[in-house]
Amino acid sequence: MKPALWVVDASFCGALLMPDEHNPQAIRLIAEARRGACRLATHSLWMYEMANLLVSAVRRRRIREEDVETAGHLIEALPIEIHTPMELARIRPWAELALASRLTAYDASYLALAEQLRAGLATEDEDLAVAARSRQVPLWGKE
Repeated sequence: MKPALWVVDASFCGALLMPDEHNPQAIRLIAEARRGACRLATHSLWMYEMANLLVSAVRRRRIREEDVETAGHLIEALPIEIHTPMELARIRPWAELALASRLTAYDASYLALAEQLRAGLATEDEDLAVAARSRQVPLWGKE
């Protein structure tokens, strides 16, 4: 049985925006969320990561500066619930999870949110997917 809630990270959503990263799995998940078959969640760090993804894409000439406005509108239209886990008490568990799973603290925070919400995880980051599998967190499109 698939989870009704999926935590999405920036690598997954970025694949929706980059012209050289067509991702049918990401398109399918967004379509399912739009029709109410599931819900999507992420945490506030995602917003900074998405902005940085766009800036990096322009600097690397993957997209034009004019494309940032369109991409921003697409991001704003995504049906994603933003969770704001800003308690200082989250720092230690994220660091411990990152060390145990060989992830960055950023990536570990997505995995921690998926575990906290008892959700699946949608990511294109292979290290994060490996860590999620090892902790029995369902992965979108990687059954």
